[in-house]
Amino acid sequence: MPGEKLFDLADLSTVWVISDIYEYELSLIKVGQTATISLSYFPGKVFSSTIDYIYPSLSGDTRTAKVRFTIKNPSAQLKPQMFANVEIKIDMGRRLVIPDDAVIDTGIRQVVYVDKGEGNFEPREILPGLKAGGMTEVMQGLEAGEKSSFIRHIPH
Repeated sequence: MPGEKLFDLADLSTVWVISDIYEYELSLIKVGQTATISLSYFPGKVFSSTIDYIYPSLSGDTRTAKVRFTIKNPSAQLKPQMFANVEIKIDMGRRLVIPDDAVIDTGIRQVVYVDKGEGNFEPREILPGLKAGGMTEVMQGLEAGEKSSFIRHIPH
């Protein structure tokens, strides 16, 4: 039709990767942090980039903010709208953590059972923090050195 664009011209020698970061993780994210980026389209190939922009708004639906990475794409293998996995390694420092399986979520509070010895266990309410790698940070309720016990559900 008259007035409609026929095609877009785009320089794909450099592309942006836009990633969603959950609201609760935003305090850990900063411009300049390095990430590894992989695509199912290129099994085994990993791209490295740094965060070059953190968008100022938050999505009300997903509770995520967008961060941008720039990747060189000289052979134009990367195409607009491809999906990617982005992994940002963050030094969390020293924190008290327990396995996610040790935390019982009652819907109202988070509880762990502390091993008091001789077969005795004490339920203890905790204040959980960040979760990563199958572990939950404990902000309050446990001290370093205390042992928690948990029952794993093993499917039949």
